[in-house]
Amino acid sequence: MDEHKLTPSERNRLIELHFDQIEIASECEENDNWDDAGNAYFEAAKIAEKDLGEYDRASNHYLNAGNSYRKTRSGQAYESYNKSIDAYIKSGEIGEAITLSVRCGYIFKKEFGETEKSEEFYAKSVDLRRTHNLDHTCLYTQEHAQNFVDDVSKELNENINNIPYVIHLQKKAMEDATICRKCVHFGEFLSDYMQENEDLGDLGQIEWVKDNHDKFKAKLRETIAYFENLYVLSKCAHSENE
Repeated sequence: MDEHKLTPSERNRLIELHFDQIEIASECEENDNWDDAGNAYFEAAKIAEKDLGEYDRASNHYLNAGNSYRKTRSGQAYESYNKSIDAYIKSGEIGEAITLSVRCGYIFKKEFGETEKSEEFYAKSVDLRRTHNLDHTCLYTQEHAQNFVDDVSKELNENINNIPYVIHLQKKAMEDATICRKCVHFGEFLSDYMQENEDLGDLGQIEWVKDNHDKFKAKLRETIAYFENLYVLSKCAHSENE
């Protein structure tokens, strides 16, 4: 349906249907019914995109659909993430489209084990960055992630009340950072760290760090090992092709 031909009553009805799907998705999430949540988010996204012409809203719903399908490793995650990227592009949010493309490259390689789809997403991020002449400098290096973990470890032993400030500085540094396939592994590690202690308040963050920092230290070691293995495999593949 053409958005410009909608009568007010038609538009209101579509908005109502859209929010009905969001409500269904939320209920499914509460019950860990992830495939049905993905289906509902996908339907809401289609209404927002095709009927209402609201691409920014559609991109978020397609993203939520992809994240829901990701929970069960459903093949529908691929289409949902692609549609989210396309909607970001249509709404002019090129940076968001690039970020999601890179993250999907990471997800489909590491979690789904689908190298071809992973490379497709990575290539899309490169094309978007080149087309829009956008520069990128890696913030999320192995050294950066290790320094953050070491800083938190130091404060945990010497000045525990300073931990929220260390986390705050890291969050500020991440606000405008962009990612590429070289730094996404450590970017995802840091994002996971931040998300798990989000909105806890200073005391809550301190308690969270006490309980979880060792787990993330181990996770960083695993991330480094995984990244180094990818580098070795990449060099071997390059040598074989020469």
